[in-house]
Amino acid sequence: MSRTNEYSASIKRLPEEKLREYILNPEGYHDEAILAAIWELEKRRPMQSDEQELEKEITSRIGSTETSVISESTIKAAFSQEQLPSLYSIRAIQVFSVLFSVFAGGILMAINFNRTANKTEVYKVIGFSLSYSILATLVFTIIGTQSPLLSIALNLLGAFLIDELFWKRVFGREFKFNKQQVWTALIVGLILISPLVYYLYINGAFPVI
Repeated sequence: MSRTNEYSASIKRLPEEKLREYILNPEGYHDEAILAAIWELEKRRPMQSDEQELEKEITSRIGSTETSVISESTIKAAFSQEQLPSLYSIRAIQVFSVLFSVFAGGILMAINFNRTANKTEVYKVIGFSLSYSILATLVFTIIGTQSPLLSIALNLLGAFLIDELFWKRVFGREFKFNKQQVWTALIVGLILISPLVYYLYINGAFPVI
């Protein structure tokens, strides 16, 4: 039987040094993601002792008594719909990144990581999205323009990078979750951006977010 789970498809694309990070820093990742990393390493070369011990520890913790293979159907049986985490979808993150800023999208992604106990990823995505937003602002300062189209293009690129570097890497495409409603976050975002809207109105300029 193939030792795979919902993370295996995205995990298999990672280099060995990244897979080892799942073993060396397990507190930053889902148990299922760690198992997928261990199984992928096993396909490439013999398992190391720390990988074997961590696999036993995780399978024991999640209550696997028959096999160490954790399939998507097993996860569905173990967690009801109400027990799934409520997360902002990648589409919501993309919309916020374009409407407000890449940093705003990064905040939503950080909330997702916090709700799924990926603490180390919280700091990584906040650091990335903040740095990206600052860099984008510097680009506009250097070229001396505030083009709305260029701003949207840069925000789209930032949203794409959040998806590729964080969502796909940590969650994969088959991760199950309840969709978090975005209305509260949207209202907060609109309140925060209202001074910029006022600035645009009185100056006829499009400020870079």
